[in-house]
This record gives sequence, structure tokens and C-alpha cells, in this order.
Amino acid sequence: EIYIATYSGIDVYESLIDGIPLMRRCTDDWVNATQILKVAKFQKAQRTRILEREIQTGNHEKIQGGHGRFQGTWVPLTIAKNLAKNHSIDKNIINLLNF
Repeated sequence: EIYIATYSGIDVYESLIDGIPLMRRCTDDWVNATQILKVAKFQKAQRTRILEREIQTGNHEKIQGGHGRFQGTWVPLTIAKNLAKNHSIDKNIINLLNF
């Protein structure tokens, strides 16, 4: 299920997967890459390593303040799709990326 939620005045498409939120901003289609890796069950150290190697070298935005659920490293939709594909991430995540 995909629905619209608002955090700190920002509308996002959100889907809960195994109790973990996965968000895509309505305005620009950027996706929370940290949440993709959480849903994929990567531990914190692994997530940090993947984000540093694959994400933070390119176009990204780190959100550290505001609503806790909204925090993380955000990336454009194409980068989020590549991240999911490169790590063989389950179809539940792909649904939020492909609508």
C-alpha cells in the first residue's frame, strides 16, 4: 500500500514494509536511500559503508534534523532504482519506485 504522508511540511509517498517506512518525495521524486537499505535488512555499519561508497559520491542530500522518520540520505529516483537493483532488493520496494 502506498499513501501520502506529511513530515515537517513535506509531502511524501510512503509505504510501510515490515514496519519500516519507505519514502519518496512528492515534489521531486527523491527517495530515502537509507530506508531502502533498512528494508533490505542491512545493519547500520553496512548501510553506512554502502551509502559512503555508492551514494555520497554522487548527487544526494543528507537530512539530519526534523522528523525522525524523514531523516536519512535522499537521492534522485534513478539512483534509488540502481541501488535497489545492485543489491537485489525485493519487489516490495520496487513498487514505490515504479509507480
